[in-house]
Amino acid sequence: MTTWDTTVDFVAVGSGGGGMVAALAAAKAGASVLVVDDHPASRELLSELLARWGLVPFAVATAAEALGAVGARAPGYFSLALVDARMPDRDGFTLAKELKGLPPGGLRVN
Repeated sequence: MTTWDTTVDFVAVGSGGGGMVAALAAAKAGASVLVVDDHPASRELLSELLARWGLVPFAVATAAEALGAVGARAPGYFSLALVDARMPDRDGFTLAKELKGLPPGGLRVN
């Protein structure tokens, strides 16, 4: 068993009022959360934390994989997206804007 002790800094992007903590608190148990991070350890850590909080993480490594995952699922499947700000294929801020612009109404992105 591996034990992790880490500090993670989050930046809320454009969701207004409360940011990531409020979004996670508002997410209902069993809600699907898209995790986008190019670092495997970060994806694993975030996925484990989300699962412990009763959420269902779906982790991908790239912006292209994130857009593909959203496009392959029914609208509204993902309740929330947690996006790494610095990824090699596309910065997270650009991806967040793209995700928020997807119909119907986009995703809540933090």
